[in-house]
Amino acid sequence: MDRRWFARAAAPVVSVVISVSACSSSSKPNIDNGNSGGGPTTTLGTRASVNQLNPPITDNANATWADYSRPEDYPKVARLPLQFITLTSAAGENAGKKLGVLVSVPADASGTPATDTFPAILTQTAYRIDLGAASSLVLPFGTTLAIGGTDDMMIKRGYVTVAVDILGSGVSDGEEHLLDDAEQEAYGEAVDWVT
Repeated sequence: MDRRWFARAAAPVVSVVISVSACSSSSKPNIDNGNSGGGPTTTLGTRASVNQLNPPITDNANATWADYSRPEDYPKVARLPLQFITLTSAAGENAGKKLGVLVSVPADASGTPATDTFPAILTQTAYRIDLGAASSLVLPFGTTLAIGGTDDMMIKRGYVTVAVDILGSGVSDGEEHLLDDAEQEAYGEAVDWVT
């Protein structure tokens, strides 16, 4: 594998969204808490102090939303052949097993992969990168990245996408044990491979 496409200094993009919402039944409105607004606030059940009202934002009241779409830097996307990462430090019986990897890179008008260094978007999934890649050819734009598909919009703007089947899933070797030590070590090896 020619790894010139990956930026050494750039870390892979990993996105995790956690949404937590909590409000105890002991929350009570406080009509006059001494703040300047005097409006209702709550203690949210577990806080020792009462929340303060948020002041209204008025300095940008006339602002309007502007669409931003960075122009494409590359006209095409090159999807490289299936590759494998051989695990070296995975615990016990998983040493030497392989993780399946699909890499997509920016390409010129003839489809030849660009030879620059790019930041990488890494997706590690249990949903089969081979099916994700095939799905990205027929499903709506930008909907398959989380399952190992490509994101042509990002790639044409100078990113590389790297999709990895986790240990024991899809085209990877091994047996899947959700978030066990071997799987987590394999995650780290995939990040090291990209960087």
